[in-house]
Amino acid sequence: MNTTNKIIVLIVAIIIVAIGVGFLTIFDSNKYSLGARDSASIEQTPTLTNTTWVWREAILISEETISPKIDDVFTIKLTPDGKVSGTTDCNSFKSEYTTEAQSINFSSFVSTKMFCEGSQEQEYIGMLSMSTSYTFDVLGNLILIFNGDGGAMIFEPVI
Repeated sequence: MNTTNKIIVLIVAIIIVAIGVGFLTIFDSNKYSLGARDSASIEQTPTLTNTTWVWREAILISEETISPKIDDVFTIKLTPDGKVSGTTDCNSFKSEYTTEAQSINFSSFVSTKMFCEGSQEQEYIGMLSMSTSYTFDVLGNLILIFNGDGGAMIFEPVI
């Protein structure tokens, strides 16, 4: 799929979330499409909390696609009491969050202070900080959608 189509998918996704419907399908195998989600399309409805999510890709409105250089190390876990924790390719971090409907707001992130040459940590934490809403695709993946310049992060649940 070409870059223009990826941008169209992101714009449509943002509009869908803005009107509160939240039906979105994004396949992280670089084949992006939209589709309706119904109760029969996935075996179990995903939940935001008590799941460890692994970052797979970010798609920016600027036509840039960002993927982790190291698979399975960028995680995030949200708990029902408003706490969030995770790992990067260098450090662990924590924060707090609030949700209302499909809006999400993260407080400032704090992390351990180890330095790692070439780490994507700042980029990852920066994108998390820009997230203002979320949804799930029909595969049960978490989609964090950015405010402002647009874009989204795609996460898979750790099973």
